Amino acid sequence: MLPSGSQFIVPLEYSSVPPIVKVLITSRRFWAGVSAIAVPILNKQFNWGLSEEAMTTMAIAVVGWIVGESLRSSENPSATKS
Repeated sequence: MLPSGSQFIVPLEYSSVPPIVKVLITSRRFWAGVSAIAVPILNKQFNWGLSEEAMTTMAIAVVGWIVGESLRSSENPSATKS
């Protein structure tokens, strides 16, 4: 049950969100890229203490995964849905 005064959140399939936005927010590759960008920013903002080397290693791993998924899905379009 929703608390009084709260608004009902409309599911994506019923909202007026443009199709490209729906594709982006449901894409694992998109969120992996967002996280690769967010980690260094959040590290600096919240002083997590991650070294540049650790962040670079994480970013390279994420970029590698994104490229690999993109190549795999371009070879076989039914392989992934992200």
